[in-house]
Formats: sequence, structure tokens, C-alpha cells
Amino acid sequence: MFMRIKSGMPVASASAVLALSLLTTGCGGGPAAHTTETGGAGTITTVGQIDDQDFAAAARKLSQSMITSVDFGPNADGSKKVIGVSRTKNDTAQMVDTDILLDQIKAPLIESGKATVTTIGGLTTEDPLASRNVQAKDFATGDGSAKLRPADYSLMTHLSQTHATADGVRQNTFYFSMTLTETTNGTVVWTKQVPITKVGSHNAFGG
Repeated sequence: MFMRIKSGMPVASASAVLALSLLTTGCGGGPAAHTTETGGAGTITTVGQIDDQDFAAAARKLSQSMITSVDFGPNADGSKKVIGVSRTKNDTAQMVDTDILLDQIKAPLIESGKATVTTIGGLTTEDPLASRNVQAKDFATGDGSAKLRPADYSLMTHLSQTHATADGVRQNTFYFSMTLTETTNGTVVWTKQVPITKVGSHNAFGG
């Protein structure tokens, strides 16, 4: 972009006009800031880290596999099976908020109507308020009737990564692995690994 500056304009004023022009049009001809669909064509794809679209793709494949593969039959009393979130291990080279993945797994699982997820019966207490209220009801009744039934299944998550380089090109493969174990006998009823491979010499926009 070219900008005509009037002859005789003070240097300070000319500098201010130029700075304003850069702020409003951006540098390098790139797109102006805007919102876009996560994982769509207008997002940034990196080579060495997990992007939002990677979380979404892995969660979609994992949740679909779990829902279609596991026989979540109701309990004897007609109640739904309960899944508790167990250990989440991250062996990638980056700090990862694993809740981004887990939340996208739990939502379709609950929406399917086949099972439910406890937020106080897992390895860690995800919902302190719910846990406190259950404990308070138990104290009031004295018979433990308000206690949440133990989880029927335990869901464990593992993220790992491999990398390689050749002729200036980098490759990173991120593995999203999940295992569902029956808590009464320790039997694995479902497990799946979703690899996502990313190759390139630099990050790209619009991938």
C-alpha cells in the first residue's frame, strides 16, 4: 500500500499518519483480525504443536468409537452406566490443557444417552461444590443414601508424540490414546489411539 504525504507536513505528523495507516491496514498484507470456525479453512496449522482442530478431530473419532463399540447397557435398577475420569498423562513436548479434549469427549457421550459422567467420582474432584453437597446430605441423613454410586468405568487418557526431520522438513505425530476399564474387575472394555501427523517446514495460515 502506498500513502501520499503532503509536502511540508511536519515529520512528527507524517510519522503519526504512517503509524495509523499500519495499525488500520496491518503489516505484510495479512488478513485483519476476525473470528472463524474452529478447524475450518481460515485457521492456522502449526507443525510442532497440537492445534484446536487437532483436539476436535481426535475427540470426534474417539467419542464415536466409544459410543458405537461399548455396550453401555443399563444397570439392574435401570440407571445409566457411570464413567469416572481417571489419570490423564501428557508425554508431548508442550503444555496441554487436556480438558479441551476431555470436554469434547464427554459431551457427545452424555448426549448419546448411553452413559453419564461423574464429576466427583473420578480420580480428581472436578466439581468441589457437588462433592461438598453430597457429603452434606450424607451427614444430614446419617445413612449415606445421598452418596453417588461408584463409577462403573474408568476413563484414562494418554497423549504422546514422535518427531522427525529431513531436508529441512519437520514431522510431528501426536497420539491421542484412551482406555475404558470396568472398575469391578479391571477389564479393558474399549481402547483406541488416534494419530494425527503434521508435516511442513513452517506454520501455515488457511490449512
